[in-house]
Amino acid sequence: AVGKALTVATLNLWAKKGTSEKRRGHAAAQALKKLQPDVICLQEATEDTLEPILLLRVGEPGKEGVFSYVSVEPDDRPWVTKGGNDMLVRSDLAITEARSLKYDYGGGRAMLAAKIELSSSQHVWVAATHLSAPNVRAADWKCRERQSQAKEALRALDYLFRIGRKETAVEADAAASDIGDDVAEASAGCGLAANADLSTTTCAGCILAGDLNWSEAQRLEPGGNYAEGDGTIFSDEQRNSGWLDVWPALNEKTGEHGFTFDTRRNYMLEDWLSDLDVDGLRLDRVLARLDPAALEPAH
Repeated sequence: AVGKALTVATLNLWAKKGTSEKRRGHAAAQALKKLQPDVICLQEATEDTLEPILLLRVGEPGKEGVFSYVSVEPDDRPWVTKGGNDMLVRSDLAITEARSLKYDYGGGRAMLAAKIELSSSQHVWVAATHLSAPNVRAADWKCRERQSQAKEALRALDYLFRIGRKETAVEADAAASDIGDDVAEASAGCGLAANADLSTTTCAGCILAGDLNWSEAQRLEPGGNYAEGDGTIFSDEQRNSGWLDVWPALNEKTGEHGFTFDTRRNYMLEDWLSDLDVDGLRLDRVLARLDPAALEPAH
């Protein structure tokens, strides 16, 4: 929790041909309705899987507190949603900026970031992304692409964090040009009054969520090939500045794996992991530059 509590969820809707996208979209919508996250980061979203989520109305009709979700996709940047990378935010939250970053490597993949006002004094940047996936059958692990993309994303968010903290010594380095000076307005109806002046708020932190396809260690893949490991996602400087991987930070004592690619819960993945000596992988991540004391698990 920073300022007011903010809940972030990430979900890959898996645009796999031959599967029931409408059915999967409705199932995802019901799960999200129970969780009621403030921000939803989606990957591989299609019109059929996204529609049920956008039609959600959370809360009791006729009473205060009813809200829906709106897209933060900048209309003039169609490549932001390549691969179905979308971000949805509660309609009663105030979004003052939406920025986008197209990665140098990765065939058009990108990061979408929204500045969300938490109070009259604090804001937080939440970003959604989908990093390059390995081509297992061709033994093309795309580690260098993912490493480059992660580096760009974290560097850009660090820049926004420093600007938001009003640090006077923010250097005019490549990070400034990477994320761009052109700011696309977020979708209407996000709860920001036309005459609101929130320019004086301070950045409380940054969150990056999505399917990062990240695996630190080398692992055996189908066919007896060994996949390269991606290594640690943070540099020493980033760890020292407060970046952390949220799942292990919250579950350090429990030792739970936090698999998001899990054959025990999703039988559709058996073909992908049946030859591996693991039950699952934690490919999807939520990374945050926050005070660890501000983190709370969502149940």
